[in-house]
Amino acid sequence: MNKNSIYKIKLAEELVRKHLFRFKNILFIGVSGSVAVGQAKKNDDIDLLIITKKNKLWLTRFLISLYIRWQKIPHRQVGRKEKEDEFCLNMWLDGNNLKLPKYKQSQQSANDLIWLIPLLNKQHIYEKLLVQNSWAKKLVGKKYNQKIKKIKRYKSRQNKVFDWLAGLNWLLFELQYLYMKPKMRGEKVGLGYAFFHRKRELKKAR
Repeated sequence: MNKNSIYKIKLAEELVRKHLFRFKNILFIGVSGSVAVGQAKKNDDIDLLIITKKNKLWLTRFLISLYIRWQKIPHRQVGRKEKEDEFCLNMWLDGNNLKLPKYKQSQQSANDLIWLIPLLNKQHIYEKLLVQNSWAKKLVGKKYNQKIKKIKRYKSRQNKVFDWLAGLNWLLFELQYLYMKPKMRGEKVGLGYAFFHRKRELKKAR
């Protein structure tokens, strides 16, 4: 792992420790991309994967968007070029949608899963993420097996109690989608996931 990656991981750890831990609906935060692989360049931003409680993705994203602007935390914005050490919150899942959709089940996504560096991991959500994406084994082989070896088959408990926040989450999804739609260039979003376009894709893992 090069010195740029080590430095950027420390920045991400500080972001979680000082700020994002406050958001109780966040179950997982992990560093991905070139930083996680250990090949980051000085001018690279810092890609983050965030997993929320089920039916809380768009509510949480809305609140975090307000918070990082209020705190003036450097972050990637639509229409702006990548900047050194900015945080790029470009991948979102909720706890009910851990398995990546078919169009994301690529070599790139498999590499991202294997090299992902967890910074916050509640309710064994990282372990569940790996288990749910067993398709990655065909693409990364032994690396997936090494990760999965000690993981138990965690089962999610379904909460049948009505959650009014789920309705608010749906409303915020609709509003944010309407706002983003004219600017979207290949991004994929749904109620339980959001994958925003990354210009610089990781070409290959070590």
